[in-house]
Amino acid sequence: MFILLAEGRTEEALREGSREPGDSRLMALAIAEFALGHRARADTALAQFQRSQGAVKSFLSMIYALRGDPDRAFTLLDEAFQYSKTHVDTNLCFIKSYLPWQPLRSQPRYKAFVHKMNLPE
Repeated sequence: MFILLAEGRTEEALREGSREPGDSRLMALAIAEFALGHRARADTALAQFQRSQGAVKSFLSMIYALRGDPDRAFTLLDEAFQYSKTHVDTNLCFIKSYLPWQPLRSQPRYKAFVHKMNLPE
């Protein structure tokens, strides 16, 4: 789905995301509906996702990054990082490669976060 979004194939991304199982579907809908300008549907999917078991902070950060809200995205990344000190969050190690975090990469806070994680620049 993320590749389709990056290619501007938003309707296809929505169709793909709609096929995802469970919580992944809610995350995909929150992203794709927002990209299509369907704010109410995107907000509904986001609210449902936030109440779900799969709503880990790193996933929420991706959603907010793609919504153009870097402040909320970085807050959630920091929360995910703190959580990862005592629990497993396998997404954070992919901060440099996952497409949903692309919008954050031009921010000075991104470089600081990568450094905090002890990842190479």
